[in-house]
Amino acid sequence: MRPIHLGITNFQSHRDLDLDFSPINLAVLSGPNGAGKSSIVDAIRFALFGYARGGTLDSVVTEGEQVCRVELEFALGDETYLVSRQRSRRGGGSTALSFQRNRGDGWEILDGKSVAETQARIEGVLHMTDELFTATACANQGNAAAFTRARPADRKAVLAEILDLGQWERRAEAARAMLRDLNARLTSLRERHEALSETAGQVDELRRQLEANGAAQAHVRAEIERLEQELAAAHDAKAKLLAAQQAAAAQRRELDELTAQLDKMKKDIVLVETVAADMARDAARRAEIADAISQAEAAQTEAQEWEAKRQERERIEGEARTLAEQIRAARAEHEVKVRELETRIASSKRGWEHDRDSLLSRIEAAQRQAEVLDEVPCAAAGNTPLVDACPLIAQARDARESLPRLEHELSELQQQQPWAEHEKQLAELRAQTPAVDLVAKKAKLKQRFDAISYDAEAHAKAKQIAGRLASLRDELHVAEVSEAKRAEMEASLEKARAEASRLRERKASLEAELGPARDWTAEIAGAEKRIAATEKSLSEQRRRESDLAAQRGQLEERLRAAEQAAEEAEKVAGEIAESERRSKLLDLLGNARTGAFSKAGIPALLIEQAV
Repeated sequence: MRPIHLGITNFQSHRDLDLDFSPINLAVLSGPNGAGKSSIVDAIRFALFGYARGGTLDSVVTEGEQVCRVELEFALGDETYLVSRQRSRRGGGSTALSFQRNRGDGWEILDGKSVAETQARIEGVLHMTDELFTATACANQGNAAAFTRARPADRKAVLAEILDLGQWERRAEAARAMLRDLNARLTSLRERHEALSETAGQVDELRRQLEANGAAQAHVRAEIERLEQELAAAHDAKAKLLAAQQAAAAQRRELDELTAQLDKMKKDIVLVETVAADMARDAARRAEIADAISQAEAAQTEAQEWEAKRQERERIEGEARTLAEQIRAARAEHEVKVRELETRIASSKRGWEHDRDSLLSRIEAAQRQAEVLDEVPCAAAGNTPLVDACPLIAQARDARESLPRLEHELSELQQQQPWAEHEKQLAELRAQTPAVDLVAKKAKLKQRFDAISYDAEAHAKAKQIAGRLASLRDELHVAEVSEAKRAEMEASLEKARAEASRLRERKASLEAELGPARDWTAEIAGAEKRIAATEKSLSEQRRRESDLAAQRGQLEERLRAAEQAAEEAEKVAGEIAESERRSKLLDLLGNARTGAFSKAGIPALLIEQAV
């Protein structure tokens, strides 16, 4: 560094000083003590490094002033720089620092974001700190032998800074950074090579899986065909079940009615057993009440039978009313058809009569016109110019000529009868008796109705007697409190049981005819369940077939990827070998202990040569 210009304002003992070093190669500062010789050196150190002799920056400001400023322009190599540092005592004190470079056409600002950052840039350009400056370039007052008295290690450190051996550390760090990046890349390459090798190693397994996939697809297709046949059979079985259910429905209804009667009888037996237990308390009245109860029960059965007959008669009457309505509708329809034919015949006759009257009128008119030929003398004279020119004679001649044709048309019309076919149909329709089958059916219903003997008075009487059953049982309960007659109770129960046995025999006979009771709902549900299960299995197999097809596509894609990975693995292996070679070279350069750029390498050789 070579100083070019120094400007001082209010720095220590100098209020205003301007020094031009550009024409000076060697100079001596002389003067008495306190003249301010050291302040010039301190000003250079203050400008470059922020040095203050007293230790505090405010001490450099001239007594009585608030702000000092030092500007130093210096040359370094081929470059010219300008440093300006200002210190203010105002407030808590502040420092302003500016660093510029001369570009020939103006000054380039090199300031950092803060004073510390700008200071670091200055020291970076100088490759020197204040300590190094005072140890090598500035033997300031009282410290001229600092370098020679320093320890060897300290002197070596100073030499290292002078020789800028830090660049080798930066190169070593750059080599280590490159090595770290390369090692990271090596790790990535090895991981990629491992992944590619792992993928490439799947080739044989993927081929085996493809073969297994093909076999599985064949098996699934065969299973789908089997399930489709099974599904068709299940639908056929369900259809047969539905047909059998409809066939047995009518017989089952009768069996259900009998079962209901038997259930009622069972309830009656339970009731009789309860009543019998009460009847045992009153032996004196048991027989009388028991007989009354038997009569009431018989009346109840009789009332039920009468009620069944009454309901059957009402049902037959309802059917008869329906048939009557149908018969009336059929007869009304028959009458409508008769009236329609009569209307057609009358219309046809009116049209025929109109045509006949029209022809008769035309014949009569033609005859009247033809009579002109007999009445007019000139017409009888023959064809003369006068006759030929007469329009009346001409019309009369035409009328006479048309008479045979009109009479022929009248003859043909009189022979025609277009309504004859309709009259035949009308005769046949009138000969028919409408709703014969319905009338017959109604007659049969009447026979069935008449066959059912029903006595309303007897029914009412039986209901009245049966209505006393509850009170009789209550009386029997009171009567049998005093003494329980087991024998009579068992006889009553036996009678009810015998009736129940009779009903069971009838039920067994009916069940034997119908066969064992079948739970159609369960069977149909089972059939539907089998259908649903088969459809589900079929859907699963079809889905599996689709999955296998998709899986095959994936396996083929994976196989292609594995084969491609094998090719890429070879390329990556080559890259790994090259990167390992470069890694060894970078380690030889940047190793912190043994590398060429480490302190034990090139920097050590340079220091030894400098020493």
